[in-house]
Amino acid sequence: MLRCVFHDRGEGIYRALCRVAENDTTVLAFMQEYIDRTEGRPVKKVEKTTMRRESNFYLTTRDGQKQPLFPERQAVGAGSTPATTSAEDELILGPVRV
Repeated sequence: MLRCVFHDRGEGIYRALCRVAENDTTVLAFMQEYIDRTEGRPVKKVEKTTMRRESNFYLTTRDGQKQPLFPERQAVGAGSTPATTSAEDELILGPVRV
């Protein structure tokens, strides 16, 4: 049905668009409205960050001293040093490259 209407009214729609194109200000206004409808109005996007809060739990000893409930975490890669290989291991595995 819409195809029939557009077919019948196509010439009138074309003339109306031609009248819009006669004036520069109407062309700019039409383009702005078209862009707003197709791409959306410009919006400032703000990324909200949440602050991470670490809880500290302390135990109080009978002396009145504070002692942390959980041991402090080690940084990544700050673990113990790797074990050394013995001469016997090197014969079996070959030289180890680090």
